[in-house]
Amino acid sequence: MTQDLACGRVFLKVDTNLGILCRGGDPNNYVVADLVVSWKESSFPDEHDFTTNPPQMFAALYTFFSKKGDWTTKEMLAPQPHGQGHFPYLWYCDRVVPFAGRFLCWVDFYSGIVFCDFSDEDSPVLHYTPVPGNQQFSVKRLIERYCPESFRNVSVSQGMIRFVHIDNDWQDLQTVTGRSLFGI
Repeated sequence: MTQDLACGRVFLKVDTNLGILCRGGDPNNYVVADLVVSWKESSFPDEHDFTTNPPQMFAALYTFFSKKGDWTTKEMLAPQPHGQGHFPYLWYCDRVVPFAGRFLCWVDFYSGIVFCDFSDEDSPVLHYTPVPGNQQFSVKRLIERYCPESFRNVSVSQGMIRFVHIDNDWQDLQTVTGRSLFGI
């Protein structure tokens, strides 16, 4: 499946979405993971009208568990948001954040967060949560990216993943909104 992903990215040979997760306080127990999200060329609708008929999205998760000592690959359909539409076809990883000693989170500041639960090494599970206000951006902005980190951020604080959006609407006053997205 990874061979014909639209992004054409070869694992660990170009820009990666690599994250490191330390586990259990043991410096010799860690996970290194890379997530590639794209579509297969064969999944394109005939009309290429993404707004009414988006392509089917796939995820390839490459993991290295220090206790096992080798890389594994798991290919699957991209995780779908629960009752909130489809996984975005223009998803892009802006940042990778470790969380709670068992999750790696790949963040798209415009769209949402892909969580991978590594509590079971034999079958890591992906989940997707949209960030608030992700429908307000044009396709042009999503493609050209426009430095989302200049007004959106995600961090871990007090056991929660927190999302911050600064909206200055090109005026003098700025509105800062924050929301906890996930907590343990």
